[in-house]
This record gives sequence, C-alpha cells and structure tokens, in this order.
Amino acid sequence: MSESVSSDPILVASGIHKKYRMGSEEILILQGLSMTLAEGEILAVVGASGVGKSTLLHILGLLDTPDQGTVTFRGEDLFALPPKQRAERRNRVFGFIFQFYHLIPELTALENVLLPSMIGPGFLAWRRVRRERREKALGILGDLGLSHRLKHRPAQLSGGERQRVAIGRALMNDPAVLLCDEPTGNLDPVTRVGVQEALWGLNRRRGQTILVVTHDERMAAEAHRVARMDHGALVEESTGGASA
Repeated sequence: MSESVSSDPILVASGIHKKYRMGSEEILILQGLSMTLAEGEILAVVGASGVGKSTLLHILGLLDTPDQGTVTFRGEDLFALPPKQRAERRNRVFGFIFQFYHLIPELTALENVLLPSMIGPGFLAWRRVRRERREKALGILGDLGLSHRLKHRPAQLSGGERQRVAIGRALMNDPAVLLCDEPTGNLDPVTRVGVQEALWGLNRRRGQTILVVTHDERMAAEAHRVARMDHGALVEESTGGASA
C-alpha cells in the first residue's frame, strides 16, 4: 500500500444534509454528515443498504447537490462554483467507478476509455490531441491487462474485464480522487480480488486517492481507514489493515 498518505485533506464534506421526496413523504438520506479524505489515502465507507453511501458519493463527485453543507476540494468550495466550472471539476478532478460499469454498449473498450478526454475540447482541438490521447488510453488498457480486448464491445467482455475498462475510463483524465461505488459488488470472488488489486495497485504506484463504498468487509479491512455509516451519518471510524 502507498506510504505517501498525507495528513493534508484533499476532500472535505461538512454538515451535508440530503432528502428526497417520494410522493407526499420526505425521506431523509444524509443528516449533517461530515468527513475528510486525505491525499493518497484509501478510505472505505461501509454500512447497510439504504444508509446513504451512494448518495454521499454522488454529492462528493458533484453528480448531485446537497440541501445543506459544503464540499471542498483542496480548499475550494465546489458548490459555490458556477455550473460550468462545477462540470469541469467533475470531469477533471474525479474519476467514477460504478458497480454496474455504465459502459457505452455501442463503443469498444478503447473508445469507452477515451470518452472522458473527448468532453470539453472542441472538434478542432480534439483533432490536434487525439493521437496523443489514444496512445494514453492504449497504455492504460495495457497496464490493466486488456491490450487484447481493445476492439471488443462491453457485451463481448467478462464482468471483470468490463470493470477494468471502467477503471481505465476513470483514469483517463488523471483524476485527483477515484470515487468507487461497490466496484466489486457484481463480481465473483476470484474476479473481485483482481479488480481490488488493480485499484489498490494504483494507490501503491501512483499514490492515487481512493474513496470506496462497499458491502465487502474484506475489501474495507484492507483500506487505510474505514468509516461506517448509519442513519445518514458517519458513526464509527477505524484503521484498516493497510496502515499496519
């Protein structure tokens, strides 16, 4: 595991509240949640289904907005930014990995990985950089053991291969923080180990900061730190095996 975990916070959530309306009923999801993620850390957030883990992840990654509270990245209040700048931070600061991959079925593995780098530059700008970015995507897929699957579409890949493509897509823009929502939850035990090793290897080699929400207690135990959620708040923290 990376030994470069810093005491400096990279991502801080303070007093986060979130509720949703279902018909005439208001469902409280997050209730004043606060947390800090350090540079170079793997933080695992665990808890039962429905306690708000995915909602927290979506708010941290700017996919959703809190009713109250702040999220700061290296001291910058993300929800104080105009929508255009917030979208840019979402694309450049965060990489997302989901349980069900969310790959574009019509695109090849290589095209799925390239996709984040195509968001932002105009057509002419993309033409100038596309060869360089294609080479980068090829390198990422090679590191993930998928050089032989470049032209395969998601339906032609195994579950583990799809998740590794999703990891590659998340890495394409060199994110400061990887946000992982049950990344091994849809995989068999053997494949799950391989996908976890791919993620943990990023932390060892690159000092990649990772926040993962998971039901997998074994995976959580191998993080630097474990935070447990209950009733929309973090109620318990412990040190994971990675810090031993």
